[in-house]
Amino acid sequence: MANPEAPRDPGTKTEAIPGRAPQELGDKLKARMQQELEEHLDARMAKRPAETPAPEATASHPWLVIESGPDKGRSFPLAANEITIGRAPDNTIFLPDPTVSKRHVKIHRAGPGYEIEDLGSRNGTLLNGKTVSREMLSEGDRLTIGTTTLRYRAAT
Repeated sequence: MANPEAPRDPGTKTEAIPGRAPQELGDKLKARMQQELEEHLDARMAKRPAETPAPEATASHPWLVIESGPDKGRSFPLAANEITIGRAPDNTIFLPDPTVSKRHVKIHRAGPGYEIEDLGSRNGTLLNGKTVSREMLSEGDRLTIGTTTLRYRAAT
């Protein structure tokens, strides 16, 4: 009997499950994982609060308005001193996009305005089409995170 802790010979083939090709099993696993991800995102989307009023309706705080991407039309007031945007559900603004990092960007108060700070994201953060690591936001700025573009609307 072979020692289970002994190193395997690189020429040794692993045993397959009878009647199943390894590729078939991989495809089934991928399909199941995709289904579970979609179910998780569907459940997360169902728990979202009611739509926030448009910035024109309440302009006491600056706003971020999603102009393109899966959540086009949603808007978020910047009422807190700091918000985070990312793929993880615990962010202030949750973007279910695989090209967005779990904690992608932070927006925080800086003097009379707001500053954006990339949190070391893998795909970067664009402000008006240019890659930024930290920058003050101005009225009308376009922020691109993954496939989502948001517009910054300053308080009036």
